[in-house]
Amino acid sequence: MKASKITHLLTFNPDDFIPVPNITIVHPQDFINCQ
Repeated sequence: MKASKITHLLTFNPDDFIPVPNITIVHPQDFINCQ
C-alpha cells in the first residue's frame, strides 16, 4: 500500500498498530482531552 503525507492516524485501537516514524497514532479520547 502506498500513501503520502500521512501524519496522524485516528483509531479506537492504538495498540493494534506498531510505532511508525513520523506518524502519530491517536485515540479519539486523547484528541478530546487536549481541547
